[in-house]
Amino acid sequence: MINSNSTSIEKKDYLFLLWLLLINTCWILGTKISEMLLDLMVELKFEEIQIAESFFSYTIALTIFIWGYLVDIFNTRRKIILLISSLFWITASLLLFIIEINFFTFALIQVLWGLSFGANGPLLASYLGDLFKIERRGYLFSIFTIFIYIIKGSNIAINGIIGELIGNWKFPSFIFGLIGLIIVIIFVIFVKEPKIGSKEPEFLEVHDISYSYRLKIRDIKIILQKRSNLLFLLQGISGMIGVTIVTKYLNYWFTSNQYDGLNINTGVAILLLGSGGALGGLLGIIFGGKWIDSQFKKGKVKNTLYFSITCLFLQVFMYSLLILGISYPSSLDSSINQLDLFLRMYPTFFLFIIIFNFAVFFGTPIGLTVGVSRTNINLPEHRGTAGALYDLTDFIGAGLGILIGALIMIEFNKFQLTILIGSLFWMISAIIWIIITLFIERDYHSVRNVLKQRAFSIADA
Repeated sequence: MINSNSTSIEKKDYLFLLWLLLINTCWILGTKISEMLLDLMVELKFEEIQIAESFFSYTIALTIFIWGYLVDIFNTRRKIILLISSLFWITASLLLFIIEINFFTFALIQVLWGLSFGANGPLLASYLGDLFKIERRGYLFSIFTIFIYIIKGSNIAINGIIGELIGNWKFPSFIFGLIGLIIVIIFVIFVKEPKIGSKEPEFLEVHDISYSYRLKIRDIKIILQKRSNLLFLLQGISGMIGVTIVTKYLNYWFTSNQYDGLNINTGVAILLLGSGGALGGLLGIIFGGKWIDSQFKKGKVKNTLYFSITCLFLQVFMYSLLILGISYPSSLDSSINQLDLFLRMYPTFFLFIIIFNFAVFFGTPIGLTVGVSRTNINLPEHRGTAGALYDLTDFIGAGLGILIGALIMIEFNKFQLTILIGSLFWMISAIIWIIITLFIERDYHSVRNVLKQRAFSIADA
């Protein structure tokens, strides 16, 4: 009987995860304008597009904490919050197709998309924490991360292909908005969401009880007083500085004809970077999830961080090898637009693909580990707010990365050196992670002790 019940619960949880993935797929695809079709956007200048799109990030940064707070206060009404936040992006995606686009209407759509996306991180942080048992959360976060990794990696191509076939750059947002509306309505009406706190081991032992705790204003102080939370927030800033600089200037280095740019055809550059990171990224996520779960089953909470700490150092080494260890051709034919022909002409880039796969392999488990750790060191009613704080520091790090990367580039006028210096910020994160190992077990067990006391008090009542 126990095994049968356990299996049915697992099927229900997988079904909920599937719906969550479908909603996020539409969310991502419906709010991304394909860069392949920017030339069709004759209504706006390129500079106006960039300024308008910046409102998306600003709105997320300004609203994410509010959403996190609402998710934790109304943690038995998360479906309603998801419905409201989804209606913002769906409405904007439908409006994009209907209304005349100018700078102000396009900026308004970006604000609505950002307002919706501000809720996404806190909702996911709360939902994923209640979906699988604690010893299976590495596996859960791996599944979710891999799926989102694939969708985000292919969204430009998917929207570009659909827009090209229809002959309308607005249509992909419109169609994914409609599909998203249908999926969200079905989700809200028919899909049963996991109960908050229901997968915590302390509450699994006590049957037929309801977790009724909600976030209080004073709890924000409790979240920030945890050393592990504070240190993870700090490493998020330094980590995102590195990610932003490396990602941004790697693209510039490959496609630019200025400074030390390789001047590779844009299509070939995208395929090189995609083939150079896809396999490594997927394997990194899988290995990271397996490592986390294996260490939790052994009761070694601190050990769950060791794989990512090692990855942070090796990631810096791999990018150093990528920049300093390969002799790139001094001049390339930018007219070559086929990857196979490019690799035959310049076989050095086979070595780039191999090393870059290792670099991405070591980069992907880090965010996965942060997500699982954040879930385990915060109480169920704190996870939405904690998730919002983590995402907010990531935005701060990304903004600083843009500024610092520009300053490095102005000083040295070299893409390769900018990438190399940017990767060194991961060393700062690695040192912070080592310090986190001193506190994470204490913070983890403090959560377990609180939940044990609550479970006993509810059972005795």
